[in-house]
Order: sequence, then structure tokens, then C-alpha cells
Amino acid sequence: MLKTKQRQTKNDVFIGTFETDDSGKEQAKNTNDFFLTNCFIKIFSFQTLKEKHSKTYSFDNLIDDFLCAQKFLVKESTFSHYNNIINTHIRPYFASFALEEIDIVIIRDFINEKLSSGRIDGTGGLSNKSVKDISSVLKMIIKYGATKGLLQSSLTEFPVPKERKKDIKILALKNLRCLENN
Repeated sequence: MLKTKQRQTKNDVFIGTFETDDSGKEQAKNTNDFFLTNCFIKIFSFQTLKEKHSKTYSFDNLIDDFLCAQKFLVKESTFSHYNNIINTHIRPYFASFALEEIDIVIIRDFINEKLSSGRIDGTGGLSNKSVKDISSVLKMIIKYGATKGLLQSSLTEFPVPKERKKDIKILALKNLRCLENN
């Protein structure tokens, strides 16, 4: 027989109500409930994790926590886009850094690298628009880390590349009339 029970973290943060079997073991109603429960436990016990593992906590761990927090806050397509940008561009560059090592110089080097040689196939740099998209996701991660007290909020003040305006070539009057007549 299933019984209803309230779930709280070690810090007495209320998570929700769950069903338990006779032995007291929690039963997830479906996979999403189980994932959501684990995300909430991970998010709300974040401060405890930080204090426990502050020397080994890396930017990679922060990325995982950010993705877990975003999973149910944004649309599935948006989450997929964030996940793709993170796993393709941000994680490979920042995974080995400890949080204390991240500074504005490292972030600028990352942006410059993406502009000059950021393509996956290695044939050159990414467009300003692509780097701007990557930068916005990186800013969200840094802001998330700042709200958790892990990073300085001033790290979000890095320059984002502006899109270049393309020159518009205007036809000469002679060429325009030629087109109109045909």
C-alpha cells in the first residue's frame, strides 16, 4: 500500500509530496518525477556540496548544475539548444578549470578563440552571431554561479561581438533600367 509523505532536504527545504511503499522507500511516479526530484535535491543542497567539495568543484560541475536547473524552466527546444552549445563549445574549453581560476582574461581568450578558430571542423572561426549566442549561454552560467556565491557577478561584463553590417551594393541607374526592361 502506498502512503503519501513530504520530502525535505537536509537543510529542511520543502521539495514536495511523494508516495512511499510499506518499507518507506520512495516511489517515483514516472521518470520525470524522479529526474525532477534529483534536480531539486541537487539544487537545494548545492550550498552543502560547495562547502564539502570547494577545492574540487570545477566549472564542469557548475555547468551540470545549471543544466539541471534549466531543465524544467525552459522549453524543451531551448534546453536542447543550451545543451548543444554547452557540450559543443563551452564544456570542452572550461571543463578543466576550477571555479577560482575563471577570470575575465580566460573568458576573453575563449571568445577570441571562437572568433578565430572556433569551427568544429577546424576550418576557421565562427560568425559573430554564433559567438554572441555562445556568449549569452556562458553569461547565464556565470550568473547562475554568481547567485550561488561561486563566481563574481562582474565576470558577466565581458564584451560580446557585435554583428557586422553588410555593405549593400546599389545598382547604377543604367543597370536598373536594363533589369526593368527585361
